[in-house]
Amino acid sequence: MYSFGPGEGFISGTTINAISNPNLKWEETVQTNAGFDLSMFNNTLGVTFDWYKRKNNDLLVNVPIPNSTGAGGVTGSPTLASNAASAQNTGVELAINYRNETAGGFSYSIGVNGGYNKNIVNSLGNEFAAPIRDGAFNQNSAATYTAKGYPIGSFYGRMVDHVAVDQADINRYNEIARKATGNNTAVYQADAKPGDFLFRDLNGNGFIDDGDMTVLGNPIPRFVYGGTVSLGYKISISIRLSPGYPA
Repeated sequence: MYSFGPGEGFISGTTINAISNPNLKWEETVQTNAGFDLSMFNNTLGVTFDWYKRKNNDLLVNVPIPNSTGAGGVTGSPTLASNAASAQNTGVELAINYRNETAGGFSYSIGVNGGYNKNIVNSLGNEFAAPIRDGAFNQNSAATYTAKGYPIGSFYGRMVDHVAVDQADINRYNEIARKATGNNTAVYQADAKPGDFLFRDLNGNGFIDDGDMTVLGNPIPRFVYGGTVSLGYKISISIRLSPGYPA
């Protein structure tokens, strides 16, 4: 809405949300694998091992562009989708399976498998090296963090120090904030009440703000494993289990 004309009436306006990028292309994947398949004891025991390194180049990121382009909404800076980022996954996978059949026709097999994967961002490009913070909710400015040297979409937030025991506990931290800032009305953490989490002052300024946000964990499981059990006597029954754990 714009105020326009001698009557200063509000008139609806339009804006270009985004500019197309004619230079966009497919991402490029370069992968190296090394492994082996091993069968022993008359094919009753099988082992499969694989090591891999997969690098993805030309990943899409939204690169900030000048406001003078005229693009973007009424607030915030416009961006341009570009092939600027790169990331890689490195890991190993192992599977072991044993199978046998008795003289009476009963057959069974037992298998286990597992894997380890490390995901890391190599670059966000020369045009946009700032971390990507996204997923804002509640009072947090972001919930995910993507930057060079970290996994894609790392969990991002404030680190809990302890639960506020009572009002005296909160008052003690408020006094720390007042001494650090020289402001007699400063509070350590806004709207803190007994029973709430009190967060850590990571940047050391005496109170909680966006500078105390940090990477909290990896959203991509580093370790996964599974297992299968198959029983057969004219028919076959299989049970599978495949959980995973983050780092």
